[in-house]
Amino acid sequence: MKEQKRGAKTESLSLRIDPKTKFILEFMVRVTGFRITDLIERAIKDYAEKTTIGDGFNDQRNWMHYWHPEDGVRTVKILLDNDLRTTFEEDELREFIKTHRDFFFSDNEMKRPTSAFIEVLWPKISEFLEHWRDNKAANRWETGTLMMQAIKSAGMQGFDWPRKSKPAPAPPAPSRTPPGPDLDDEIPF
Repeated sequence: MKEQKRGAKTESLSLRIDPKTKFILEFMVRVTGFRITDLIERAIKDYAEKTTIGDGFNDQRNWMHYWHPEDGVRTVKILLDNDLRTTFEEDELREFIKTHRDFFFSDNEMKRPTSAFIEVLWPKISEFLEHWRDNKAANRWETGTLMMQAIKSAGMQGFDWPRKSKPAPAPPAPSRTPPGPDLDDEIPF
């Protein structure tokens, strides 16, 4: 049996444009030979390359910084960037992610998303968020236990949850320096 190739996934977009813009698109189709869809995609990508956030020097980011094939990973990256506007609902989801950072990131700075865990959790993220909202006052870590069950059900090992906090490091012992001569007594002038 011959393998069928999977076609590229596409999304449908409906938009209203004025007659002049429609004429411009039709004109460009005649001149370039591209389809209207191709022209619109190309224009969006060209504009997106130029649209950046950040300080403009060392920390300039465009859409490629956030892109990932998984919707959950893209959303997590966007939500954790303070330079991007968010809604109230997104702010609540951001707090949920921060509280449960071990499920979403492989580092404490929350810079490297753990896509394998996110792929498992994201289809039910609304349910987990609602559970957390309803239960965080009574048992703050219960939702994490449910998420860990989902991860283990997907055949992954996971980690200990809730994480045990590390004891605070002991303060350094005071250094003992041998007493030296009293400097006030030996000023040479």
